[in-house]
Amino acid sequence: MRDAGLLGLRHHVPADASGPTSAARLPKTIAGTRGSALVRRDVVETLLNDAGTAGEACKTALQLGAALTVWDKRGPAFVMWSIWRFRHSLMQDNDVSTVGYETGLKLLADYGHRPIRLGVVRLNVPRCGFLLFFVADEARLVACVGHGDLEDLWSPDDTYGKGGPPMEG
Repeated sequence: MRDAGLLGLRHHVPADASGPTSAARLPKTIAGTRGSALVRRDVVETLLNDAGTAGEACKTALQLGAALTVWDKRGPAFVMWSIWRFRHSLMQDNDVSTVGYETGLKLLADYGHRPIRLGVVRLNVPRCGFLLFFVADEARLVACVGHGDLEDLWSPDDTYGKGGPPMEG
């Protein structure tokens, strides 16, 4: 896969992944040590609790069986800010629903030159994706953003009512 070469090694986390975890640090894949340890989905879901509407939508996607991938390679937050600021503008130009980009891009800009790791959550039905920007060596999420058919993640019985939470542009 081409993007894996650009971003470093990556690990796919199956929906039924299990393994040791620590409340103080993320599993090895996120924390930075080498090895084939997989990121536990429940740890990521816990980190999403404080990520606002984008975090809630991402948790819903994970609970629906979305694929979770976290890359080993670190990079400065400002690089991701630059890339995703441009991609967000393209999404807005093409009327793609987004959630969390306004806040997420500001958080990435504020994080500056400090290293982060990138995670991706992808769901095929409804078709949507989320980007998770992790602190390089801690069990902490810098930002979570999402795009795609986000309105279809919530049913009429959910807290947000029919159509889900308010989405950006």
